[in-house]
Amino acid sequence: MSKAIDNTYEALYCRIHDCVVAELEGTASPEQSRELAKLVSSDETARQIYVAYMQELASLRQSYANQPMNLSDQETHKVLASLSRATDDRRFGQKFPLHWATLLAASLLTAVVANWLIVGRGQQAVKNATSAEVEPVDHSERPISEPLAGTAVATITRAVDATWEAGTFAPSDLSRLRIGQTLELEEGQVELLFDTGVEVILEGPTHFEIRSADSAYSRLGSISARVGEEASGFTIETPSARVIDLGTEFGASISETGETEVAVFKGIVDLAVDPLTKNSTGIALKRLNQGEALRVGRSGDFHRVFSISSDRFPMAAVNRRLYPNRKLLVADVRDNIRDPESQKFYKIVRSGLQEDAPAFVDRTHQWNGIDESGGIPPHLLGAEYVMPFNDDKQYRSSLEVTLFVAHPATLYVFFSDDVDVPDWLKSGFVDSGENIGLDEGPSRFKKRRSVNDGTGQSIDTIFSIWKREISAPSQVTLGGIALPNRKSKSGYNMYGIAAVPLD
Repeated sequence: MSKAIDNTYEALYCRIHDCVVAELEGTASPEQSRELAKLVSSDETARQIYVAYMQELASLRQSYANQPMNLSDQETHKVLASLSRATDDRRFGQKFPLHWATLLAASLLTAVVANWLIVGRGQQAVKNATSAEVEPVDHSERPISEPLAGTAVATITRAVDATWEAGTFAPSDLSRLRIGQTLELEEGQVELLFDTGVEVILEGPTHFEIRSADSAYSRLGSISARVGEEASGFTIETPSARVIDLGTEFGASISETGETEVAVFKGIVDLAVDPLTKNSTGIALKRLNQGEALRVGRSGDFHRVFSISSDRFPMAAVNRRLYPNRKLLVADVRDNIRDPESQKFYKIVRSGLQEDAPAFVDRTHQWNGIDESGGIPPHLLGAEYVMPFNDDKQYRSSLEVTLFVAHPATLYVFFSDDVDVPDWLKSGFVDSGENIGLDEGPSRFKKRRSVNDGTGQSIDTIFSIWKREISAPSQVTLGGIALPNRKSKSGYNMYGIAAVPLD
């Protein structure tokens, strides 16, 4: 980097630093707020600096929150004083670089509070949810803890076409959110970043109240969240349930009647009902793993969610271009599994079929072209894809999977060449002569496997592509897979399902 470019970058960093520190401390002038918003919205380099700054702050707060400190100790004060002096020196290359010194000082100053917020409250949330002695609680009336009310714990990182309910708090990009504040989003989408690193996306109409550094309440709306292991215990309370994240990605939807629907896309979520019901073990919650979803009624009853479309829960604005909002060809999916413990769902992904596209809701397997020269057949790129689950319950010849096709479409079934072709497939579909490959990730049966990016990379099983034209809206029933009798067969995978408009 040339000296001129370095000086320009340093000057931009200092401007971002001054504005962000003022925002975090609550001393920002209107001019500073406007300057920060303008920089981040109009300059890509400024945007990168701001995101890195906030990520480092969240990471350091989390790291130092777990370290016991005595802020009255004279040595601690000396360190803080030296770091404060260091932040006044705007020259890069110093012993304590500007951004690390500033962030470390902020982290040290907030360590005791953050330790209580992140560790104490998070562990207590899990403890409360799993206790057999917890009494029913009206979440909407739960008071905010004092003196923490008013403490800033999150930042709005992006708002897209956001419209707020008249007369309510109307934040803008980069606004800090405090404990006790409520967002009444009527339309549009808002992305939040908690200081603990938890990412939350809201889609209007949504009611979202900040309860603490690691919890929130929602009586209505559509929410997506991504929680790392370091922020395990993050909780969203609703009129009918508590969603306790254990390090994962999940979506939650709360209806006007208070019913709560939760789907887990990665990791694990504990779902505690309210009023709490107890099973024979005395545990008052349901655990949802990747690829599982449940709906909780106001009376605490659980219902399986059969299918979820990719637009059911909000996604980050940067990912929207990957999944254009085309009309949904397969409107719903049902099966005849009557196991009362089944919690698996089918995910209908608009324009979801691409190289390295996830194949199953409960695995890390991916679809790829079988070799580097060919790739996935071009007419299937961008096809609507139905992600089934690869659980062992699928391996039964009596299985029936019913697709509710809403518009004329060509329906495709990807069927493993390592499994005998069943009659239902031979009689209802035609082998197109094309193939697609499955790159299998690790599972409890094949723990050493891993996926690789790119066409033709790490292909473990070849699937033949079968097709059928559906000329009018109708129901199409697919069958099951019989376990092969020959032990040499190894591709015991569920089939894939795709659809493209019928021209």
